[in-house]
Amino acid sequence: MLFSEEAIGFLFENHTRDSKEWFKEHKADYHRLIEEPFAELITALTPIMNDIDSRIVCNPKKISRLYKDARYNKGGPIFRESVWCSLKCQRDKSDV
Repeated sequence: MLFSEEAIGFLFENHTRDSKEWFKEHKADYHRLIEEPFAELITALTPIMNDIDSRIVCNPKKISRLYKDARYNKGGPIFRESVWCSLKCQRDKSDV
């Protein structure tokens, strides 16, 4: 599944509204438009990343949250307009 124009619109709308209530009402859209395609992308990239370095771990569960921790926000928007994924590199036992 590819990211759609609707996904870009969702991220923009979510950031613009900056509302927990709006996000709760549209959480199913978030899963359908953002999380599912992103998880598929990460899964599809796994063999390519492993060809680069077999220690790279691609985990779809490492997709960023769409909202910021309000404790550290300093008055800005709570909801982001983008998401990302963290990759991990496993250490060899000899690296320890």
